Amino acid sequence: ELRQRLGVTLLIVHFNHQLRGEEADADERFVRELAKRHGLQCLVRSEDVAGAAKRAGTNLEEEARERRHAFFREIVAGSQATRVATGHTADDQAETVLARLARGSGLRGLGGIHPVLEPVIRPLIEIRRSELREFLAAGGEVWREDETNRDTTRLRARIRQRVLPRIEEELGGGMAERLARLAEVARNDEALLGALVEQRFDSMIRRRGEGVVIAASDLAGPWPECGLPEARQGLAAVRWRMAPQQV
Repeated sequence: ELRQRLGVTLLIVHFNHQLRGEEADADERFVRELAKRHGLQCLVRSEDVAGAAKRAGTNLEEEARERRHAFFREIVAGSQATRVATGHTADDQAETVLARLARGSGLRGLGGIHPVLEPVIRPLIEIRRSELREFLAAGGEVWREDETNRDTTRLRARIRQRVLPRIEEELGGGMAERLARLAEVARNDEALLGALVEQRFDSMIRRRGEGVVIAASDLAGPWPECGLPEARQGLAAVRWRMAPQQV
């Protein structure tokens, strides 16, 4: 509905992780039929992600994400698209923040899902999942549900099915939006700290021949003082990012 107004050409991409047997294949068929119905090009890749993770000794979720995003990057590198838009919602963001809190994440982890992380964009990241379903139903559209989202042996499924609804019941609605706001603040703060770290490194680099040298003593200090405890705490945050073993 928006492509002419936005001046964009659309195609659909789908990555089959082969993790759910026939159900995953049915998802792929659904996507192909959806693309055909709307007259859109459809690019599909299917990989044995579980087998790849086992061979590499990697985490299954991380392996799936890396292979999926590698597919996205190839599409952009091949000039078939300039961006890949995914369907992550505000609920996905809130669930991610709560999952990372449960794992003891720092500021970077609390940043959650980035709305823009090239080449991926997430235009629905501020929309609640319930709103999206209502929109689709109003347009007579159907959708697929991933059954693993109901598997409460998984942390994210427990957060989705039990934790977030209970938090909203006990603390009032709108918690997903507030958690999303927390993620936005965390991303902004992390970006600032990252810029300060980069600036500090630039000031410490000394050229030696064709290489560069950074003295270990520079990582720990001395640091400029301005007399305010809050400022010293901020400098400690920058120092930790540069040399955590020195803090």
